[in-house]
Amino acid sequence: MAAAVVFKFLYGFLIFVAFIITGVALFTPGWRSYDGDDAPMMGLVTRDCGSNNRAVESYDCARWHEMQFTFEQVTLALMIVAWILQFIALAFFCGLFTRARLALPATTLCFLAFIAILIALIVYGVRYQRKIAYMMSVTYELLADVHLGYSYWLALAGCIFTLLATLAAG
Repeated sequence: MAAAVVFKFLYGFLIFVAFIITGVALFTPGWRSYDGDDAPMMGLVTRDCGSNNRAVESYDCARWHEMQFTFEQVTLALMIVAWILQFIALAFFCGLFTRARLALPATTLCFLAFIAILIALIVYGVRYQRKIAYMMSVTYELLADVHLGYSYWLALAGCIFTLLATLAAG
């Protein structure tokens, strides 16, 4: 009985951490980063257009959302679905201490959130370099050296915490 209570609290902690990390990953601009200091970073929802000599022209930066490819839109949709599922799974944490049998729905929600984040990470990780994103800076330098940024890796951490929460809930 005591072990069951420990696993319930462990589940609550893990899904809370996963929810926070996934939200930070979703709303920060570091999904795709360019090499160098002051270089721009592009996210799913937000962007950082760089600064100083590496800043992207404001017209190009403002039109960035209009030019999102399908893989970026799919990744955004899957991350939003996963974040909503994590929120609902977090709400189920309170219900685990009642007589209702909510462990199965909590496990199912966590697993579905894990699958959504995993697919989003795979889609983005495979396709992010196919977007030719040569961006002209204010000094007419072409910015082309792109790599996965910190938000992608935060989403991976959120995915791992969601998987651990799934195991703790089951």
